[in-house]
Amino acid sequence: MTALTMSARPEEDASPRPVPWRRMAWVAWRQHRIALADVAALLGALVVYLWLAGLQVHHAYAAATACHPASSLACQNTIFNFENTYAPTAYTVATLLQVVPRSPELLEECWSPSDAFV
Repeated sequence: MTALTMSARPEEDASPRPVPWRRMAWVAWRQHRIALADVAALLGALVVYLWLAGLQVHHAYAAATACHPASSLACQNTIFNFENTYAPTAYTVATLLQVVPRSPELLEECWSPSDAFV
């Protein structure tokens, strides 16, 4: 080895200096504030969309369940319209809720070399 090593002198304090957390927090905020604002705006837009879509589904469901007698032609048409309007979205959301938690596994499987054909 070409480097010389020396032991620390016991009289000197060899502990690390304290981290200035306030300055570190300020630096982190300055670096990431645009990204945090973008995420907040995206989540806010998602909340507004889900709120408006939820109100539409709520009113359509209330109309479908309040219709009496349920065997009448008008009620059957209301229920049929409700199912045709909102069932595809419900199936898509249910599928995404099953796929999204597994997406890291799927991405790893697609982009890493597989040993299946070795």
